[in-house]
Amino acid sequence: MGYYGDTKDSIQYLKYATTYCNNQLMNLSPDSITKRDIVTFNQIGKAISSGQLVGMDSTNLAQLKVASEHVERNIISERLNDIAWEVFLKISDVKGLQEALRWSKRSLEIYPNNPLWMDTYANLLYKLGQKEEAIVMEQEALNYVTKERSEDLKKTLQKMKAGEKTWRN
Repeated sequence: MGYYGDTKDSIQYLKYATTYCNNQLMNLSPDSITKRDIVTFNQIGKAISSGQLVGMDSTNLAQLKVASEHVERNIISERLNDIAWEVFLKISDVKGLQEALRWSKRSLEIYPNNPLWMDTYANLLYKLGQKEEAIVMEQEALNYVTKERSEDLKKTLQKMKAGEKTWRN
């Protein structure tokens, strides 16, 4: 996928992205993701309690423990979102965009209310001609986004409302 993304071969990229997402990422059940998260969280907890991470200060240890709570959930949802975003940017084929929309929706099921994932979903809806739904999703994403990222989403929302293209290709 990386090779075809870098060489801008969108047809091959979509082929491999579809195989990877549909055969691997989309087949992970919420229970299996939770089990993976528990294993990772327990491994980090053991490393902390055994003194393996003695060189880290207490603030960093606390952050590590919190971050390890949902590592798998974050990785899987991020992969789905990133691939959906790449398809959004590179593909005009409706079938490919619908697949990416499905992956994007799944990323939001795994990691709800992530404003960047919501932005991807909104942009896919918009590119597929579902303008009203896209606007609603983009507006909702603004409720969760940090101040630093809000300007990008506001610009996208303005373009959607004006009926303008939100992507470059």
